Amino acid sequence: MNIAFVIAIQQEIGIDFLKKCNKKNINGVVIYSIKNGQNNFYLIFSGVGKANTANTISFLINKLSVDKIINIGTCGANNKKLKYKDILLIHKAKYTDVDVTTFGYKIGQIPHEPLWFITSKKINKEILNVVNKLNFKIIPNVSLGTADSFLSNKIKNNFSIHDVDAIDMEGASCLQVANKYHIECSLIKLIADNKDGNEWKVNTLSISKIISKIISEFISQ
Repeated sequence: MNIAFVIAIQQEIGIDFLKKCNKKNINGVVIYSIKNGQNNFYLIFSGVGKANTANTISFLINKLSVDKIINIGTCGANNKKLKYKDILLIHKAKYTDVDVTTFGYKIGQIPHEPLWFITSKKINKEILNVVNKLNFKIIPNVSLGTADSFLSNKIKNNFSIHDVDAIDMEGASCLQVANKYHIECSLIKLIADNKDGNEWKVNTLSISKIISKIISEFISQ
């Protein structure tokens, strides 16, 4: 089985984990890989944003024939109950910076697509098992909003964020493309800031160690 971990940028996992991987270049795209038994594990950096993520997921499916995709990385809190370092198991994700209501769609809905993209129940069970083995606490059934901008106070009123617990820049796009190809996909997000990005740089180093442990446990199973 081919299993891929998609991370936006290298700072979210750190160099120590990457040293354990084999590194190769496929059509200009850098892939990190580890083999365990019959399973091939791939790690790829998508870059920030929806378009970069969609391109990465398409590459993984078409070039590496992946069977499962897990997007893991940092996000911002929109629900006041969420705090720094909380690990979130995403149930559903939508876009928060889309408005084509002129054509009869809901705020956040892409034409001819559902409003919400749903994660894989099968992978979610695996994620719960892995995180429990590590004795980490994980918050299930979280709703995620995806946009191409950090939601600063200046612009957040123009975004549809009232019904999402957390904000990122990749999740919904990852699910949208994977679902089109009927590929199992799930999202793990860790709170790094309060959605405006001001705390991200300071907090990500510590979070990257947690992400490394979660991925390492997946591979070792």
